[in-house]
Amino acid sequence: MGDPIVDPIIALGITILIFVMVFDSARTVFARILDGVAGLTAELRHAGQHVEGIRSVGDIRARSIDHRLHADASIALDGSLSIDKAAKLMARYRDDASHHLPSCRRCASVSAPITTSIDER
Repeated sequence: MGDPIVDPIIALGITILIFVMVFDSARTVFARILDGVAGLTAELRHAGQHVEGIRSVGDIRARSIDHRLHADASIALDGSLSIDKAAKLMARYRDDASHHLPSCRRCASVSAPITTSIDER
């Protein structure tokens, strides 16, 4: 029908697209097999910046199981907060983390009070 060189060029282009798709899919599958959650932990740390009253988000442990994220975060709070207010802040953090990462099915948080010493005042 046209130029005889066109068919091999189009076939080569299709072959390259198939290899790119297979490579990208394989990379995603192997990352999930090895619990690759590097970018997700940064997003969980960022979620703590949106909750007023949380001083910092420390240690984060996350694991991807069946397309769902299970995470544990250590949250630093003001030591003068009551237990009720600290629990509300942790609940707000969990809600915000679930909003940032809809795949986050379980986000447990542990609070650590930060107290100011006499020398720092």
